[in-house]
Amino acid sequence: MNKKSAEVEGKVDAPEAPGTDTKKPRYSILLLRPDATPPGGVVNYYRSVLHLISDEFAVRSLLVGRRRGLLSSKFLYPVRFLLDGIMLMSLLLTRRFDVCHLNPSMNAAAFYRDLVFAAVIAGLSSAKLLIFVRGWDDDFFKTLLASPLGKRCLKWFFLRADLVLVLASTIKQELVDIGVPEDRVSVTHTTFDGALLRETEAPPSSDRFTFLFMSRLIRQKGIAELIRAAAMLRDRGFSFRVVIAGSGPFAGEAKEEVMRAGLTGIVELPGYLRGVEKGGALKGADAFVFPTYHGEGCPNCVLEAMAAGLPVISTTVGGIPDVMQPPAGGVLLDSVSADAVADAMQRFLEDPDECARLSTENERLAWAKFEANSVARYLESVYRSL
Repeated sequence: MNKKSAEVEGKVDAPEAPGTDTKKPRYSILLLRPDATPPGGVVNYYRSVLHLISDEFAVRSLLVGRRRGLLSSKFLYPVRFLLDGIMLMSLLLTRRFDVCHLNPSMNAAAFYRDLVFAAVIAGLSSAKLLIFVRGWDDDFFKTLLASPLGKRCLKWFFLRADLVLVLASTIKQELVDIGVPEDRVSVTHTTFDGALLRETEAPPSSDRFTFLFMSRLIRQKGIAELIRAAAMLRDRGFSFRVVIAGSGPFAGEAKEEVMRAGLTGIVELPGYLRGVEKGGALKGADAFVFPTYHGEGCPNCVLEAMAAGLPVISTTVGGIPDVMQPPAGGVLLDSVSADAVADAMQRFLEDPDECARLSTENERLAWAKFEANSVARYLESVYRSL
């Protein structure tokens, strides 16, 4: 597979020019990750981090899973899976790797795919196995546990790993409960690209307090509840605006909800933002609202909002409580309802001093711990320890 078709990122193996004295990497890493084309948390993580990995590591990326183009149809998934497996076997038979790094999610398609890939790696390579669990569907996990065969597959998969990284302490506990040694499971976090904010000028200040939502537009992210909360705040006499940025299957319904509630001019839906538009939205907001009840890991959008100095309103889903621990950071809702979201938003509208304090805390923490350079050093330390 050539460099272009493989979408190889990071330090790519390449022939040395004659007479050069290039220092060879000390460690060879095989990273199985999603295609770089569709947006998503895993894609953004490696797009931000891989180019910052030091020359000590040669990272070979093998794209697996969904694609755009000829193999995008779900009906061609078996073909895509077969081709990915053949490429994996070819690499393992022709190259030596120190670490093989999988990025599964706890859902049927990703788990069974990476279960097979882990078996291939175990059979063809002596490399250490790193499993970085990205998404977590607790219902699917419990379905596997309820089946004797499913439970055996779960235990084999995670016990085969030399190290398992997870995005929430609750997920770590679930793995420990099925028999994975506690010292083989580590809680980590995702990242944000500091260049996005460093290179973006702040837009002119708005005369209205601006709440920002920025994520994939699906119902389970709490978008309908946010729109209804905005209607409640308007009826309570507050002046503000809400920007709901993103794309997804709930986009059309969200626009209809805004129109039905008479919120045109208060709630804006600019679509999917990237680059300076995304940075401008973050720098132009006063607070971030993310009332998700989706199966989150550690959402990048929360870290980006914290880095931009935004107080955050979110929930106790996934790894969010691991990066936000109120009263620091903002407000975490125990349950998602329009009333609860509206009350949290009103708290920020009524207390600018609290917003200023939370802004300073979030920006300091995010840049010290979650920025891509720090996360690249962390990932290097993980590879080195294996």
